Amino acid sequence: MKINEKILIAGILSIVAAFCFSLWIFGENSISDFGLNAFTETLGIAATVFVIDYLIQRLELKRNLPQRTSAYEDVRLLTSRILSFWIDAARVSVPGPPPENIDVLLSEEWTGKIASCLHLDSMAQVTPKVPCWSWVFTNFSDFKERSNRILERHNGILDPKAYSYVHTLDRELMDPKMIQSIRQSDHDFGFPRPKVLGNYCFVGSSYFKTILLLMKWCKDEKIFLEEQGCSNLLAVTDTVHPWEPTDTPKCMIPMPLLQQQMNAVAEFRATHKRLDG
Repeated sequence: MKINEKILIAGILSIVAAFCFSLWIFGENSISDFGLNAFTETLGIAATVFVIDYLIQRLELKRNLPQRTSAYEDVRLLTSRILSFWIDAARVSVPGPPPENIDVLLSEEWTGKIASCLHLDSMAQVTPKVPCWSWVFTNFSDFKERSNRILERHNGILDPKAYSYVHTLDRELMDPKMIQSIRQSDHDFGFPRPKVLGNYCFVGSSYFKTILLLMKWCKDEKIFLEEQGCSNLLAVTDTVHPWEPTDTPKCMIPMPLLQQQMNAVAEFRATHKRLDG
């Protein structure tokens, strides 16, 4: 029974009980007796309804616990992988000291730094070595695939809040194929777009806030499942381990190159403006 249904039933029974109680107290003879009997019957109905509902809910929870644990693990893994990607992206592209925690990392300031510094033509710091183009595309494709799988596989068991968060992440992150489409379009039209993440990857305004909400949900759900007897549950990877600050991270676009590419964009636009004129 849902919360709003419980409130409605409790309200109706309370009104009936109050009416019967008033008949018992203020009525006379048969009316008073009727009020007493009706009042006790109402209390019995209320006790039966809510006790049975509690027992049913406990039985349902026990029956659904394996599926709920499986849903938690899928959501936890998605959240951890997303966090790990943005931590790595910051580590290899943003100069200076690392952010103090996840909240700072996912702030508008830090995500803006990553977007403007991550050089897509550089080699990602992974094994085997691949360009950052491929690294970003592979991760974003993985996030999309995992999100869709969660929404399809666990739509009947996943907490509505978590389902909404996963749906938001899926909606707010651009389709990875768009990165390739933009890149191909630039090549076809000769547009010298600067090769930084923010020029090819676009996320919705609520994307990073939703990651934090989903991270909190994972923590709360883990506590709940452990209280139900589930053990050996893994936690979300949500710690930014400090790295050695440097002014030239391996995947940061060199400032002279960025300036050169920005100048090329300005020249391209000026040329086409003259031609169009």
